[in-house]
Amino acid sequence: MGEWHAFIEDDDEGNVCIYLQQGTDTTTRELYEMVEHDVKDSLVGQEDDYLAEAQDEADSRNGDEDDKDD
Repeated sequence: MGEWHAFIEDDDEGNVCIYLQQGTDTTTRELYEMVEHDVKDSLVGQEDDYLAEAQDEADSRNGDEDDKDD
C-alpha cells in the first residue's frame, strides 16, 4: 500500500491541518492535529512541531509494517 507519511494542508476555513496518509491512498488519510486559523499566528512554529510529531508517528507505523514483513 505504501509507506505512511505526514503532510500539511490548509482547509477551506484557513486552519492548518496535519495529516497522516498511507502512500497515495486518500482513504487512509487521518487528521493528526489542527491549528485553528484564529490562533495560528500566535502559535508560531506550532505547525512545524505537529508535523515533526506526525512524521515520527508515520515512521513508527512504517517500522511496525516492516516488522510484519519479517
